[in-house]
Amino acid sequence: MQYENALSLAREAASLAAANLKKLWDVPRHVEIKNDESLLTQIDTENEKILVDFFAKHTPDFGFLGEESGIHEAQKSGQPYWYVDPVDGTSNMVHRFPWACISIGLVVDGQPVVGVVNNPIQRHEFYAAKGCHAYLNGTQIHVSSNREFDRALLATGFPVGPHHDRFPNYENFGNVSLKVHSVRRPGSAALDLCCVAAGWLDGFWEINLKPWDTAAGVIIAMLGVIVWNAMPAMSWEFLTEAPRNMMSEGGIWPCIAGTFLLAAGSLLIALPLGVMSAVFLNEYNLDSPVITVIRLSIANLAGVPSIIFGLFGLTFFVVFCGFGVSLLSGILTLA
Repeated sequence: MQYENALSLAREAASLAAANLKKLWDVPRHVEIKNDESLLTQIDTENEKILVDFFAKHTPDFGFLGEESGIHEAQKSGQPYWYVDPVDGTSNMVHRFPWACISIGLVVDGQPVVGVVNNPIQRHEFYAAKGCHAYLNGTQIHVSSNREFDRALLATGFPVGPHHDRFPNYENFGNVSLKVHSVRRPGSAALDLCCVAAGWLDGFWEINLKPWDTAAGVIIAMLGVIVWNAMPAMSWEFLTEAPRNMMSEGGIWPCIAGTFLLAAGSLLIALPLGVMSAVFLNEYNLDSPVITVIRLSIANLAGVPSIIFGLFGLTFFVVFCGFGVSLLSGILTLA
């Protein structure tokens, strides 16, 4: 396996940080509030130092991006980068809710190729590497076989702090909850993605995720579907910049694709339909509220043939209706 050594190093590093997390789990700790209102503890900073030192020793040419210490540039351009979250689920850890982990992903040429997610409290070690399967504690895992959206168990997440309106996922949560069996909010994106890989969840989405949140979980979830020697033609950064959806096989993606195909089809038929409608209405002098508005506008434009502006107005109207029908079709597909 091409990335066998990198996977071995990632697992060793995660186990060191996991041991520290487990050792200090019940120890009283000072909690700071960062600028983005997320929490920071001694365990976060200690774990990051453990990981920075480990990878500086074993892969000195690689770059490193950690949630707490930021970026450590690679020695040469084009080198791989370790993306590390020393504790994903810090809020859970502060309240001793046992759903927190160490997340380590290796990214090569913009794509995650190695992922390790270790939750020492639950004794769950998820890991995967490109060209291999995804595993939990040495046992191969696979995504859910469920293809019924109304029977799906999904997970999502929300930002911490009082300013939830900055990332309006609550509306998404309400809308999706009406369409599926149930939705959970465990509090660790890395572990949620691993739960998709293991088939415990049928899907996961969240807004405003960061690269260290997803680098490990994404490769594990992808390899919970099939062994991919070549990653799919989808930028991993797409999963870290906007509302995200990681459905297992046969999930919501066909619905989204169908919506855009319908929209494209609407555009293709809009122009000729607008031409025929404009000619017909001009010939037979038919009236409607829409045509009246168009004609009133035309009346103020002396010397310009009404058929041209009727054409543009009706084309815009039909395109608008076409997109509306397309969007409705996508929604009904989810229903």
